[in-house]
Amino acid sequence: MEARIDILLTDVIMPRMNGVAAAEHIDKLRPGIKVVFTTGYIDRAFDYAALHRPGTILLPKPFSEHELLTALRTALDSPDKSTDTRN
Repeated sequence: MEARIDILLTDVIMPRMNGVAAAEHIDKLRPGIKVVFTTGYIDRAFDYAALHRPGTILLPKPFSEHELLTALRTALDSPDKSTDTRN
């Protein structure tokens, strides 16, 4: 039986593949997966425009447990991409 994955928490800056590319790849395998991005490099050069799609959550580091749980709950409660007409 295949496990259900509802959410992806990924860093924006990673070796070999950035978080946006990873999320796009995973979305092809698990359509509609919710994503929360995190980063400690908010001021560095990066195409943050890709993170400004409807429903995208960016959680800057450092963050508290409460901030993490709030971001995850917000993402999980957001409308599915398939029913979101803003895309």
